[in-house]
Amino acid sequence: MTISHTIATLLFAALLLSGASTAVAQIYKTVDADGNVVFTDVPPNNPSGAVELEEYNTYEALQPTNPTVRLSPDPDSDRQTPAREPVSYSKIAIVGPASDETLRRNDGNVSVTVESEPAVDRQSGHEYQVLLDGAIAARGNGTTFLLENTDRGTHQLTVQVIDQGGKILGQSSPVTFHLLRFSALSGAKNRARP
Repeated sequence: MTISHTIATLLFAALLLSGASTAVAQIYKTVDADGNVVFTDVPPNNPSGAVELEEYNTYEALQPTNPTVRLSPDPDSDRQTPAREPVSYSKIAIVGPASDETLRRNDGNVSVTVESEPAVDRQSGHEYQVLLDGAIAARGNGTTFLLENTDRGTHQLTVQVIDQGGKILGQSSPVTFHLLRFSALSGAKNRARP
């Protein structure tokens, strides 16, 4: 189909729509010198080009009597998902290091393993927060955390379960551990002895 045929078809459709009334206007089809088909309501010189249209139904749009907009209720509103019960943690604990354990880690990396009952509720956005000497050292919803380059000495660990807003939902008992690291000062002092 060429562009001229497409345009002609569109014009024909436009004429049909514009003439959609109870009285049907006569439509004529002609072909110009370039072979383009033209539809018009003006009678051509050749009366044999009349197009016979089938009768069609017409409908008039109803005008609303009350322009008030009424919103229909959401059909799914009765099928709301039930509210989830808030999770209550009966146990939150640090599994490792053990209480009063002495660790020798010259790099200062301490692996902390935690657990809770029930497991942390990831769907609600809950996560663990590990505190080292009262300061936040790690956060996440896994059960193992690596605390890097921890200073040598005695430290206290606590783990908390927090929600998305940072609200504390529960907390473990503190665990004390001792970290031994090689010191360049103590090594130099030992080498200086006879």
